[in-house]
Amino acid sequence: MNKIRFKKGSFKMGYCIDKEEGIIKIKKENMELALKKLSNFFQNGGSLRWVNGFNIEDMTAVEDDEETPLELEEIWNDLRYGYKETKTHYEIVDFLGEKLGDDLKLFELIAEYCEDGYLQFAGEDGEHFRIVIKEGKATETWAQLTWN
Repeated sequence: MNKIRFKKGSFKMGYCIDKEEGIIKIKKENMELALKKLSNFFQNGGSLRWVNGFNIEDMTAVEDDEETPLELEEIWNDLRYGYKETKTHYEIVDFLGEKLGDDLKLFELIAEYCEDGYLQFAGEDGEHFRIVIKEGKATETWAQLTWN
């Protein structure tokens, strides 16, 4: 039986995924740089499927502004990932979404600010794949079954 491979962007109705394992770490001093890059991406018309986007300037309180400043947790919730904070890092540990979106694109945008690591997912059809960060680059790899 031949394997069916999906082409990027071919999920019209959505492809449900669950995070299985892995962590991607961002040093605390790099988080603002990563957020600025994402904010610039959104402000210049970029979009990610299932994500609203944000403007980093909304994280700063303005004296006359009645709105509460945007919090880091709100940004990552919108990006559909949960994190935990350690003394030196923010560790991306959870996928909060339901369906695969432009997750690879998200990590391609911020990979230069991340340490080497990966997030492994299982798709609704039993396929397994990883988003891997290595040497400042993000890639997607799919598991393959081989028989000896």
